[in-house]
Amino acid sequence: MITGILPEDAGKYRCVSLNDNIIYKYAEIFILEAEPLCTRNTSNQVVQGDYVMMTCDQTYAGRWPPLMNWKVNGGHYVGNIINETVSTRIKQSIVIEVQPNNDGDVFSMDTNFAQPTDIEEHEASNAPAYTHSHPFDVLVVYYPPYSISLSPDRGSYQPGDTISCSAMAKPSAQYVWIDTNSTEVVSESSTLTIIESMLGYQTFLCRAYNQYGNDTVSIDFNVYSKYIHRWPYFIYIM
Repeated sequence: MITGILPEDAGKYRCVSLNDNIIYKYAEIFILEAEPLCTRNTSNQVVQGDYVMMTCDQTYAGRWPPLMNWKVNGGHYVGNIINETVSTRIKQSIVIEVQPNNDGDVFSMDTNFAQPTDIEEHEASNAPAYTHSHPFDVLVVYYPPYSISLSPDRGSYQPGDTISCSAMAKPSAQYVWIDTNSTEVVSESSTLTIIESMLGYQTFLCRAYNQYGNDTVSIDFNVYSKYIHRWPYFIYIM
């Protein structure tokens, strides 16, 4: 029996049974000196375009290093993994350039041991005995407006109609409508209301903005009156 195992005790041991036949049994012992140390170079609140590095390292003793499995949102992480593993220490990092679709992502690293493939019938190993998971805090990504659009987007409108401007942004975007002919701001909301004084051909620009940037979209259209005046106007009913 081996008790009081220390890091320097890792290795291959032979147990001999001395009877009529000499029988050898081998035990392979590996040791983890501590749980994985996992760090991130930023807080969990980041801005589009930031580079986030997540690193995990673990010291071990024995012939087989632990296996590190990187995940995102519970699934396998597909991307470049920086491997800086050296003898008795496994160290891996991943780096991502943050995009809006990373908002809400949870990255994690699972450490476990696979059963060594070179264990023979008369040998044993404690390799399957350990699994550890380290989730990083959920990413909160801030980004400037993008995918700005108008609704409804038509070639003509009548007084009383409204055009709404919207964009993807975090935090939510603020909006202004600008008359491109006069450069005047005609609305400080996401909605432009068509009025009688706009009759004729018009060009407007909607700008969506927050503290991280802005995006714009322009629209050209005609405004027609709701009423067609004809004078004199006679109706003859048979």
